[in-house]
Order: sequence, then structure tokens, then C-alpha cells
Amino acid sequence: METDLKERYLEERYHKSLEKNNFKECNEVLKEFSREQFTFINQIFGDKTIRSDIRALYPELAKKYKLKVTKIGRLDHHMLTGKKVVVDKPREGKRITNPQEKIEEFDICSYKNGDQNWDEDVNDMLCQSYSLLAFFEIPISSDKKEKQMQMIQMYRDTILKNKKILKKLEETISEPKNLGLWKDFRISKKTNLKMDPSEILKGIHKSLDDWESFGYHYFIGDGTCPGTPEPGPIVIEPRATRSHARPRDETSIVEPHRGTGMGYKKSKSKSKKSKSKSKKSESKKSKSNSKK
Repeated sequence: METDLKERYLEERYHKSLEKNNFKECNEVLKEFSREQFTFINQIFGDKTIRSDIRALYPELAKKYKLKVTKIGRLDHHMLTGKKVVVDKPREGKRITNPQEKIEEFDICSYKNGDQNWDEDVNDMLCQSYSLLAFFEIPISSDKKEKQMQMIQMYRDTILKNKKILKKLEETISEPKNLGLWKDFRISKKTNLKMDPSEILKGIHKSLDDWESFGYHYFIGDGTCPGTPEPGPIVIEPRATRSHARPRDETSIVEPHRGTGMGYKKSKSKSKKSKSKSKKSESKKSKSNSKK
């Protein structure tokens, strides 16, 4: 099954659903966008080969930063390792005549820096984009929407306008051994993305257009369309039994009191009385039989 990108009018569906206050449809469009964005942005620009190619084309930045993947919980997380020159500082009361310089490594992590906050923005799985912003030394805005726009602009102006990056991207896509390398998440996790350079490039540009127009809402806050009503309290409906039998009389249920077990005592006393009655009746029968 192949997807014709021209037939996927997500932006039109999004705006029409908002006009009609059809929030169910609107949020479904956002989910479809997320699968599109993951297919053409997160997956491709989170690919180790593509990221290595980008880094190699910027040797001055490559001297300062390494792109790496670490784990946060069970999730792969993209970040940078930077290098900086540190000069020995004299201890209090002492002087260093020949201060020594040394290279120290430090991490640049969007999660640790607070640029990416899953407690506030539940769908913000954009560490690939945050790490590329940091690599290109683009200051990350504190405004949530503006951060999204910075990422989009970086892909358009810094990456996709670089002919050398596009050539490397095309080589990776066209390599026969890379058939099945990427998945088309718009369809399913198991569907291979058609490795056609021109179609994939169209998909990248379309994802960026949708991201800018409306898709950024998916990565901010609870990830729903603006105006979506908050869900009300969950009402648990009473379940009918299969036999539709009448419920027991509530007054016949003896509730045990906490720490006393009074309910259980009552049930025992009833059983003793029934036993004593049965014994009396048996003795009366035995007497009458003896008289006979």
C-alpha cells in the first residue's frame, strides 16, 4: 500500500473541523499529523547516518560538538556532547605561575536544560530537533510556539537549502541495502517507507508546512486542538447481572464493624439457634417413638 501525498489534505481538514467545532475530527487530524511528522522528520533526522553526514559537513562545529544518543528511562534520547577549554584556577591564598589549559566535555541535553518538559508538553518528543538546534548554535526560545517555529525554520533554511546535505540524503535513500530502513508510520509500524528521493523530499516539506500551520499544537500542552472541551468526570454505569435477578434486600446484609467483627458474631449466633432447634425437634421425635 502506497500513500499519495497529494491526497492527504490534513490542513484543510483541520481548519474545517475547527470551524464546525468538531473537536473529535480535529484531534484525529492532529494524530494523523503526528504520524506524518514522525515519518519524515523525527525518523529521518534522528537517523544515525543522516546526522553523521550533517555533522561532517560543518567541520568547525564538529570540532566543538558530538551528536549522541542516550537513554532516559526506556526512551532513546538525542543530545550533544560539547567541548570547552578550562584554565586552572588558583586555590585560595595561592598563585599559579603557569596556568594550564585543559579540555573538558559537557552535555547539552534539552530535557536537563528544561527546553523539553514532558510534564507540561506531553507529546514533545522532539529531541532530534532540539539537539540539531544546539549543534547549529541557534538559541532556543522559552516561548513554546516560537520553539516550534525555530525548528521548522532550521530544517528549511539551514538543512534543506544545503545542496550537500540533500545529496547525502539522496544517496542514503537510493542505496539498495537501505530498502526497508525507514517505516511509513502514517500507515503502520510495519509498513516500509517507499525509498524514493523525490517523494520523501515532498513528504519532508509537507510535514514542515503542516507543522507550521497547525501541527505545533500537538507538541504543546496536552496536545489537543485549541478550544477542545476538558473531559468531564468519568461516570461508571451500574452493570446488570446476566440473570437480571432482583438485588438482595440491603437490610438483610450485616456489615462487619471495623475492629469488632460484630457482623460475624451475629451470623454465628443465628447458626447456633438453628442447631439448637434442630436438636430439640430430634429429641421430641425420639420420645414419641419410644412411647409408641
